[in-house]
Amino acid sequence: MATNETNDKLKGKLNQAAGAVREKTGDTVGNEEMERKGAMQHAKGDAQEASGKVQGAVKDAGNKMKDGADKAADNAKDAVGR
Repeated sequence: MATNETNDKLKGKLNQAAGAVREKTGDTVGNEEMERKGAMQHAKGDAQEASGKVQGAVKDAGNKMKDGADKAADNAKDAVGR
């Protein structure tokens, strides 16, 4: 099952690509509204991808903190047990 982090990154990439196509198409045919909407969709994709990256970083930091706390607890148990 995909995580929210993965989903956000994937949705972000899809919105970036679709937005870029829409923006370029609007520019090519002279449709400013289409171009603007494409730029907005691309920006939405940027934000979604960034959100996925932040979620991943927070998850990694939490795991590192947990690992550190577990190691400290083990060291304390070993010290008391001597």
